[in-house]
Amino acid sequence: MIVQRVLPRVMRGTPRRERFCRFLKILPVFMLVLLGIIAFALFPDQVKNPISLTPRWSSISYRSASLALVMAALLAAVMGAMSSVFNSASRS
Repeated sequence: MIVQRVLPRVMRGTPRRERFCRFLKILPVFMLVLLGIIAFALFPDQVKNPISLTPRWSSISYRSASLALVMAALLAAVMGAMSSVFNSASRS
């Protein structure tokens, strides 16, 4: 929704702004792909079961306090996604 509000203003702007917005839009995709490549390189034996890669990656990469923070952020992201799903389903 934010992209829909900002995009018309950006389209009236300079091409430099447009390129910057495109970069910001594609950046998370590259971040996710990079994490997948790193996990594949570190744990080639677990490629058949990719669901177990996230907890193993997190337990090795982070210390206990930051691991709790990462898991809380992951849980908050899941709760936010489910909230939007329930909100969309209730209006139909």
